[in-house]
Amino acid sequence: SGPPDQLNLKTDNDMGVREEWHNKTWIYEIKGEVSKTSESEIDVKTTFDPEIFFNILLPPIIFHAGYAMKKKYFFRNIGSIFTFAFIGTAVSTFTVGGFMYGVTSMVPHLRNITFIDNLHFGALISATDPVTVLAIFNDLNVDVNLYALVFGESVLNDAVAICFVEALKDFEENVSGGCTTLIGCEYNAWHLVKAILDFFGIFSASFLVGSLMGCITALLTKFTQIQQHPLLESTLFVLMSYSTFLLAEVFELTGIVAVLFCGITQAHYTYNNLSQESKQSTKSFFDLLNFMAENFIFSYIGV
Repeated sequence: SGPPDQLNLKTDNDMGVREEWHNKTWIYEIKGEVSKTSESEIDVKTTFDPEIFFNILLPPIIFHAGYAMKKKYFFRNIGSIFTFAFIGTAVSTFTVGGFMYGVTSMVPHLRNITFIDNLHFGALISATDPVTVLAIFNDLNVDVNLYALVFGESVLNDAVAICFVEALKDFEENVSGGCTTLIGCEYNAWHLVKAILDFFGIFSASFLVGSLMGCITALLTKFTQIQQHPLLESTLFVLMSYSTFLLAEVFELTGIVAVLFCGITQAHYTYNNLSQESKQSTKSFFDLLNFMAENFIFSYIGV
């Protein structure tokens, strides 16, 4: 019903093909329709690139959310936060997706949009950003538990929504395994169960990767003499934190979830092992990086 996300081209052992290209498969990603054949250089540079957004701009923001978190009240309310993040996001996703499916079913030109497409939209809309609410809470000095609930839910909410999208993609691939179009395929109970298992598998594995990388950094800073070299110590801290995101992506998990829990683990364990100079420099560095990334994203999307 539309262009594929990727195109696989395989080269054979033909005489006209160079020897180093024999039996190779080339994967091409479909970026979208080319609206203008002669785009200017500035048009190309200002076109929104998801790779830059997800791999460079987003990880520092998510890490900072975990690293700057007030741990005491977050862990005290962890049960409520997880309930809001998991069940609340699921209810929101299916409510919005179901409503939009009803709307698209009534419009003749939109009937080719499937229920899964609407669930993708529901997951996207469910990832709310309560920056303004938290700023008002801060000015009004509201109850710390209420602040922790809203902040903790908003942090995990993004991660859960991304895991929903990954699980929905896996669900589509499982259903359409032997079909030419998704619309002509049959859904069954096994596909639903596998999608649920995929969701919890992706989230749990990403959580483990992030926590383990944070613990490894904590052990390195505790049982070595790296505190005597604050610059090296801070550099190791930053590189290990970003490596968590890359490692999760290599394992086809969710880097955002991994880097979030890495930030929480680093703040809980590694921070106390750092030298005084590294404590100050890493905190200031991630504050600055978070502020710059957020403002650049607003400008980038606006342009």
